[in-house]
Amino acid sequence: MISGYCLENLILERANLNKFLPVIPYYDHGWMLCDTLPKGFENNPSKIHLSWNLRSKSFFKNIKNKECYIIGAPFLHHKDKFQIKKKNNKNTLFFFSHGTSKINLEINLEKLFNDLSKVPESLKPIDVCLHYNDLKFYKPYFEKNNFKTFSAGNIYSDNFTKNFYDLISEYSYTCSNIFGTYTLYSLNLDIPFFFVGDEPVFNNFGKDKNIPFTKYKISDYDFVKKIYPLFYGINKKVTSEQRNLASEELGEFTRVDKNTLKKILLKSYLSIFSNLNNLNAFSRSLLRPIMGKYKLIFDK
Repeated sequence: MISGYCLENLILERANLNKFLPVIPYYDHGWMLCDTLPKGFENNPSKIHLSWNLRSKSFFKNIKNKECYIIGAPFLHHKDKFQIKKKNNKNTLFFFSHGTSKINLEINLEKLFNDLSKVPESLKPIDVCLHYNDLKFYKPYFEKNNFKTFSAGNIYSDNFTKNFYDLISEYSYTCSNIFGTYTLYSLNLDIPFFFVGDEPVFNNFGKDKNIPFTKYKISDYDFVKKIYPLFYGINKKVTSEQRNLASEELGEFTRVDKNTLKKILLKSYLSIFSNLNNLNAFSRSLLRPIMGKYKLIFDK
């Protein structure tokens, strides 16, 4: 099935199920840095939720009539399947913070370029990875300042996961001006991660229901405040604390096994017509790949 970041295909593949089947349970779409359950997750009609980790699962403890299982980050399946290792062919990759269709960011690009120029010479050259939706707007600015700019491509492409690992595994270091899922994937590949530049301010102009703020920083979340000290300064090696964080948040050792994941998905198929909510969740699971196909074709 077509889905953002190939997540549904990876879930189905790990469960040894046909990729043309829908994924009826709702699931974490990335690293959840928030402190409470997003409204969209709580209100989703699916009676099953697939979480990445214990912390994410804990958000559901007071939600009645919802089953929650830890499946870990789906990207781990791709990494394990192809035994991906870091190659150290290039120096540093900078992941630029990105917004969404409902959330934009306020950032001083000139200051960011200046901050990047001050990174120690031993970590240069620094290349830049942009989210696909940011390429048209931001790529000219970075290239004008002599940064090579890359992207893993359209998030609805079947090649997204491969593109992402092909890109990130080339580098010895990664950095950003903000935490992102790429932080965990870097650490999981034993690639040191550090911060460069000021944290952006996000403007929730579209009133995204999953964000309880109008303007905010990621560091407003208590969880983020707790883990920030692990990344003070520039570490040339991944620390044990950082490694443990990545392992916990990716659900590396707490995720259900492949057979259990298959049983969970099969259970969701058998209960489609048991009540209206399950039927609604099934309908949504069929619409997601249609929307993904549309965006893959027209988001050029």
